[in-house]
Amino acid sequence: MGWCSIDLFFVLSGFLIGGILMDQKKSESFFGPFYIRRFFRIIPAYAVSCFGFFAALRIFHLSGDLASHPPLPWYYYATFTQNIWSGIHHQLDLSSLGTTWSLAVEEQFYLTLPLLIRFVPDKKLIWIVCISIVGAPLFRVLCYLHDPAGWVPRFVLMPSQADALMLGVAGAWLVRRPAAHEFLVSRPGLLHGLVGIFGGGLLLMLILGWQQSSTIMTLVGYTWIDFFWLSFLFFAVLHPGRWAGRMMRSEFLRWAGTISYAVYLIHAPILAATQKFLLHQSYEMKNISDVMITCLALGITTLVALLSWYLFERPLLRYGHSVASYEKPLQLAKAVKSS
Repeated sequence: MGWCSIDLFFVLSGFLIGGILMDQKKSESFFGPFYIRRFFRIIPAYAVSCFGFFAALRIFHLSGDLASHPPLPWYYYATFTQNIWSGIHHQLDLSSLGTTWSLAVEEQFYLTLPLLIRFVPDKKLIWIVCISIVGAPLFRVLCYLHDPAGWVPRFVLMPSQADALMLGVAGAWLVRRPAAHEFLVSRPGLLHGLVGIFGGGLLLMLILGWQQSSTIMTLVGYTWIDFFWLSFLFFAVLHPGRWAGRMMRSEFLRWAGTISYAVYLIHAPILAATQKFLLHQSYEMKNISDVMITCLALGITTLVALLSWYLFERPLLRYGHSVASYEKPLQLAKAVKSS
């Protein structure tokens, strides 16, 4: 069930990005700073990872992927459409760049959410968000009716993941409403109960052996998991002194969060390359040698991710924030008046 972390990623993304956009909704400079900052945070590291991967294939004269699975043509990764390819062909990208399908979903989400938050009034926004949450499982049902055996489109396409993304946006909307915020803060038992209920359902799915490709999981299970992560997120954010809040604010997790993007991009190629060049085989986990190779790859991944953060990602991120700042209308008025 480790793949459930993907749902956490999407719920967190909706919560954080949705909150940023809501806070800057009335800013005179709305789209520019958002997309410039997102560009410097995402594109350079992604481009270097993809270029390095394809360069390694050519330099070492490998006809396929380091893990014996050929990657898609480069232009799918360049246009963030690898998930659309998988949805159309009903086939996951099993290469070392295959994990980036979720980043493609994220980028497609960025094309729509800023427009929605900018131009839709607040009172109507939550209704559209709720319709999107309900629409995601309905979209997956339609995919199932079209092809009951093809589960991949129900997993990798952006409309299929809209419930996770929009639940995060709904959460960001709620915590910015004083009445809703007070209601959630004053009732920790309610949030505790929701975490228990949805967590219990997740545990039941594990016991029953529901996997990401099973029909019932793709139709209703994904949404249930999304509600679990949202309730857990509420509990951690609104009650920082309780167990979830303290755990999520631990120094280790915060440190891991700073390098998580680079780890996400490079862990699969490094793991495949380490296994390939030391054991001359595709990645497997069958014996102690495979375990040791995996630990070695984890160490290499962490080291490279740390170097990437301090020497490459963080300077670019700071530069992006320095050249793209949000300006409120009031601040603009004061600036004009003072000048």
